[in-house]
Amino acid sequence: MVWIDDDVRVNSVAVLGDDRIAVNVTVSPTAVIGRRDVSVWSLPGELRVETATRSLFEIAPPRSLLLRPTAGRLVSRVRPQRDALTVSGSIAFNSFSPDGVFIPATEGATIRFGDAAAPTEFVLPAGQGWKTRGKRATWHSPRRALPQVTLVLDFAKHTFRLAVAGASLAPLASNQVVFEMTLGDETGTSTQTWTAGRRGSLVLR
Repeated sequence: MVWIDDDVRVNSVAVLGDDRIAVNVTVSPTAVIGRRDVSVWSLPGELRVETATRSLFEIAPPRSLLLRPTAGRLVSRVRPQRDALTVSGSIAFNSFSPDGVFIPATEGATIRFGDAAAPTEFVLPAGQGWKTRGKRATWHSPRRALPQVTLVLDFAKHTFRLAVAGASLAPLASNQVVFEMTLGDETGTSTQTWTAGRRGSLVLR
């Protein structure tokens, strides 16, 4: 038997191996945001053995950003801090957004790229590094810092552009690539198929 929380209903449990199970759940629309523990125990009448895994997963707010990468290129090198990444596409707030606004002076940004289970994460803090002009916001890494990250958000044109150089990106287990962006408390995500390009690169077209 599997139990998570009162606002998370377990629909089914499938045994994948001696130490692996798959759990299908339904989350209540009023569920409290945050991390959840998972408890697994034997059926009634059997010797009770309970295993609790703390903070196994997180209930996140509804996705309030429409994020659609339309072009990208990833170049991986054997030596560390030699990987490069560019991604561009469209971005807009949807109806789940509480205010439809991103304020870089007080709100930071987080970008995740790679496999869903272990993406590479770039954190862009609020305030420092940001320049704004109208509805356009740009963030640059400090000089000589690695990796070098540049993010351009244009909410007038509903576009974004990310450029990363000098990075050590987590290896990809497949060509199904997750790209996720969090702006303050607003998040959008996209999973797309990247294909092999020239000289060992991966590209999104």
